[in-house]
Amino acid sequence: MKQTRGYQILFQNLEDWLAEITGFAGISLQPNAGSQGEYAGQLVIRAWHESRGETHRNICLIRLRARTNPPVPSWPAESRGRHCDQDGNIDVAICGRRLSA
Repeated sequence: MKQTRGYQILFQNLEDWLAEITGFAGISLQPNAGSQGEYAGQLVIRAWHESRGETHRNICLIRLRARTNPPVPSWPAESRGRHCDQDGNIDVAICGRRLSA
């Protein structure tokens, strides 16, 4: 946490300044787009697997139509996306063959 202290101060100052300027009680610097949160979540999951030495766990199931956002570019390049249909269904036989390979 010591390494990030400067960023924490910067973000807190920015939140305080924006709250003062706008008159809001508080400000969030959280990303507005859901895809940014999804990408951040994917990075956290990947880091967790890496921290456990499980770098082989690099497959993410992605719906073919993930709202209006293109799903594949949001998945980290080192990982492989596996597409599901719009209802979240996967072909179990194909999935089983790939997992056992």
